[in-house]
Amino acid sequence: MPEFIPLAFAHFDFSRADLAADKTASPPYDVLSSAQRDALAAKSGHNMTHIDLPPTYEDAAATLANWVREKAVVHDGAAAYYLLATSYDLDERRLTRYTVFGGLRLAPWGEAGVYPHEKTYPKAKTDRLNLMRATKAQLSPILGVFDRPGLDLAALGARAMSEPPLAQFTEDAASAEAGALVHRLWKLPREAEKILGDALAGLDVYIADGHHRYETALAYRGERGPGTPDSPKPWDFVFAGLCNIASEGVVILPYHRQLTFAQTFDFPEALRRAETLFEVKAGATRADLGATQNEAACLLRAASGDWLLTPRASALKLSPAEQPFARIGAYVFDHLFCESVLGLTAADLAAGNHLKHTPFARQAAQAVKSGQAQAAAILKPVHIDVLREVSHAGLTMPRKSTYFYPKLPTGLLLHLFE
Repeated sequence: MPEFIPLAFAHFDFSRADLAADKTASPPYDVLSSAQRDALAAKSGHNMTHIDLPPTYEDAAATLANWVREKAVVHDGAAAYYLLATSYDLDERRLTRYTVFGGLRLAPWGEAGVYPHEKTYPKAKTDRLNLMRATKAQLSPILGVFDRPGLDLAALGARAMSEPPLAQFTEDAASAEAGALVHRLWKLPREAEKILGDALAGLDVYIADGHHRYETALAYRGERGPGTPDSPKPWDFVFAGLCNIASEGVVILPYHRQLTFAQTFDFPEALRRAETLFEVKAGATRADLGATQNEAACLLRAASGDWLLTPRASALKLSPAEQPFARIGAYVFDHLFCESVLGLTAADLAAGNHLKHTPFARQAAQAVKSGQAQAAAILKPVHIDVLREVSHAGLTMPRKSTYFYPKLPTGLLLHLFE
């Protein structure tokens, strides 16, 4: 694992009622619609959306400077790790994910044990770089996962969690099938530093969410110049939350596909054409999808019926290095069904007009039932072993392959460079 250190974070003065986390925090910028952004901004003049999704980058810098000057945002003393407990309901289970916040030393992909798993896009990186230049800060954490059976972050933070949290708030549910999220944040004591450092030594980190922010941080470090190993600069590290994929509370959801009405298809006829590429079972159910061992199978739901699509072993023409793609439902559905059966092009899919995505299966199915989508593909989640294989092969998954749930909130901690 690359070096993971405690940081001297700043945060809102949560002791003030007007700066409580339920008023100041927000979901990450890339999941908010314009309407959601405006609603959060209207909630408080100190909501994070004012600087994370600002009218201009200059406005963001001025607003953040004002918050620091008026002591709405304060430094919390010496460098420390922080622990976030996020409790949520999913599939009729109550789960809690524990995430430790600190600074992950930046390194190019594949070096020092840090790996991407999805593609990034220039427009998003330019936006985040301009914001970082203006604010001289990292405003929201990336999410990374490691695999260490037996490492219990909750036990590591037990002493801290015996005290009231530094911040706590409830986030509205992203979907009716998911339930509200309860976030609680604590500062970890100094003795946790060596325990955590020893436990994480030698492990790889896989970026689960925040690829654009990681690459932005690399670009920013290149502009300002790195420090030395003995005297690093603040921008030598990226603000990161790390969690243990071996723990129950860390969930990888698939991104289910919804076919829009950008082009109308005859699905019974399409399914007849698909039989050379898939085993097709009509009248299938979610139980049939769950029962199949094929990780790339999907349940296709349209107004005219439901079908289980199981890709034939001979259908995918993959090189030896690309074999993990055969286990990724998003790759198989996009390439075999959307392109080979429906005749859509890669450009069609990249443009975003033909497919919409959601990590919630009932939401995808409801879109078909309500007439908002002409079909939905319910996919199986990608296993961490597949993510690991793809990353170590130097490959990246198709866009919208994985959804690490839940998203980390923005606004609990800030990494200010100056």
